[in-house]
Amino acid sequence: MKKNINLGISIYPEKTNISEINDYLKLAKKYNFSLVFINFISILEKKDIKLLSYYKEVISLCQKNGFEVTLDVNKSTFDELKIDYNQPDLKYFADMGIDCLRLDDQFNGLFEATLTFNKYGIKIELNPSTFNDQISNILSYGANVNNLRALHNFYPQKYSALNYELFKKHNKKIISQGLDVGAFITINTHSTVGPWEVNEFLPTLEIHRDLDIGIQANHFISNNFVKYLYISTQFASEKDFMEITNSISPKKIIPYKKLRENSKIENQVIDFDNHFIRGDMSENIIRSTITRKIYSTENIQKNIFSENIIKKGYVVIPNDEYAKYKGELQIVSKDIINDNLRNVVGYIPDKFHFLIDELKPWDHFELKEYD
Repeated sequence: MKKNINLGISIYPEKTNISEINDYLKLAKKYNFSLVFINFISILEKKDIKLLSYYKEVISLCQKNGFEVTLDVNKSTFDELKIDYNQPDLKYFADMGIDCLRLDDQFNGLFEATLTFNKYGIKIELNPSTFNDQISNILSYGANVNNLRALHNFYPQKYSALNYELFKKHNKKIISQGLDVGAFITINTHSTVGPWEVNEFLPTLEIHRDLDIGIQANHFISNNFVKYLYISTQFASEKDFMEITNSISPKKIIPYKKLRENSKIENQVIDFDNHFIRGDMSENIIRSTITRKIYSTENIQKNIFSENIIKKGYVVIPNDEYAKYKGELQIVSKDIINDNLRNVVGYIPDKFHFLIDELKPWDHFELKEYD
């Protein structure tokens, strides 16, 4: 079952032409993407009439293709437009045809709250990645929560993206305040374009920077961290779109690699499409026991594993010598002694071990072979 999630692309008009953008919009629409993020920071400061006209043309094209457009702005944008902070009027942005205004900067709280009641129905989007109490401040001024949401930053500089533990802590609070939350996933398998000169991939979370884009998407979605996601750079390939849409699932996807040529039954156990973790989850092994019932009459011959210890991250299946436990799918979460009652059928690479650490009782998951 697919989760109800909104997906978006990012477009940087200065870096491409209208024909390429049109083709990109059509490709994104093919995969049910419905949002467009456009960086507008510093555009007005350039005093370039042709450039501004081009941005408006791109926004119009997005609208004609049925996309909801978010414009990313900061304090300088409002200053250039001489918008009154006491009685702000968003007519300039309404005339551009945008749907959402993302405030990269923080203001005094009252200003943001006032914007949520703008007469044009433009949604207001906050930057929650500073991890302070600004959202609480804004809500204290009676903000219209139905017209307010929060989109985390992306970070082009390697090692600079959000700390995962802090993200989880503060993101949970934001969601509890009634706001929908969005984030960015990044392309790292081929050349792409971002808004700045530095582009060492553009994730929201640092742990995502070098992961496959589908794994990034599934991690956000299967943990209920976000309601919407943007690809941070242009242009995503058709393969990128396919990987993302195939990963939109409440089940947690865990990449693994094979160690050997497994038997037909072992592969069927691994590829079973409805693994879930027992409620009485142990410290050393994560068990999906449903397969031992399904394959109880099949033979799973012992396959000798030469190491004395089966390390964290290894995927194992109890063999014929383990009686009624034969055919379970198990993930080792803490090193165990090897007694050869379990066949080692694969392993989860170290960089994905954080996915093992956050598995909980009754979580549903699937193993996906990793290239």
